Amino acid sequence: MTTTTRPVSELTAAIVNPLMMATNDVFSMMLGCKPSRDGLSLKTDQTPTHELSAVIGVTGKAVGTIVFSVDRGTAFAIVDRMLGIEVTEINAEVRDAVGEVTNMIAGAAKA
Repeated sequence: MTTTTRPVSELTAAIVNPLMMATNDVFSMMLGCKPSRDGLSLKTDQTPTHELSAVIGVTGKAVGTIVFSVDRGTAFAIVDRMLGIEVTEINAEVRDAVGEVTNMIAGAAKA
């Protein structure tokens, strides 16, 4: 899940659509799968939604924060697809993989 912490008045399709497209592209190209979503919502509280979250600040045309938050099972699947290793506990590889996916999404959305 990718979210932003921008005020509602500033959160527009011009910001959301590139994030959604970037997330789809990264999951497709790097992980060989397509992400699914239940809907869109704006979080006003900054408490992470899932067990693992990575946060990247964004500057430029838009200024804000991108948060990629996943549950344990999704994080383990990301590691398996990226590194080809099976993990059963949260470790450095899991944290690094979640951070790297977040970085790729932010970079692709900003491009």
